[in-house]
Amino acid sequence: MALRLAWENGHLEAERTWRCLRRLPVNHTPRRDFLDRTQCRRLLDACSPALRRLVMAALYTGCRVGELGQLRVEDVAYQIYGLRIPAFKRSPARFVFLPDEGMAFFQRCCLGKAPRDHVLLSEAGKVWRRQHAGPFRLAAARAGLPSTFVFHGLRHTYASDLICHGVPLEVVARQLGHADTRTVASTYGHLAERYREEMIRSRFSALVSDPAGPALIH
Repeated sequence: MALRLAWENGHLEAERTWRCLRRLPVNHTPRRDFLDRTQCRRLLDACSPALRRLVMAALYTGCRVGELGQLRVEDVAYQIYGLRIPAFKRSPARFVFLPDEGMAFFQRCCLGKAPRDHVLLSEAGKVWRRQHAGPFRLAAARAGLPSTFVFHGLRHTYASDLICHGVPLEVVARQLGHADTRTVASTYGHLAERYREEMIRSRFSALVSDPAGPALIH
């Protein structure tokens, strides 16, 4: 990125210098920084009204702060039962489907607003950008969450909850705005494997009346 900016600003004679660079591979480690529903409720109780709405929006969608900050009334329930998320950074525009309670929440946030109004605003009536960080850190501390937990952890919470309830990785990836399942599989795949183990152990129909008895085949 630095070399590209240097070329764009006239500090390099040719773009070949940065065009020849290759992107380094990124290894996504399994995520552990996500909340259960009890922790989510404690966090919501510790938030101011505006921050609470922002946190709830993240928990219902898995969206980033920047994506939620751009969200306008006209993006809610646009052609689908969910949200139209505008393009953000390198992520293209996408649709995010909502559960019933999530749709009801966003519709309440839109009451009395014009189509081009922002859905979520700070306590000062400003578009959310980075001013959430300090208040969120304080709310997380009041809720007794780990000091390392940041707002982006709500995105991991959203994805982890879906995967633990059996939602396919492809669906989760589409909701988060990933082009394929690779990032989701490497980040949350351990949760999917745990769910698969639980499903097989709990739903396999028995072949013998006494599973602890002699083996079926000798």
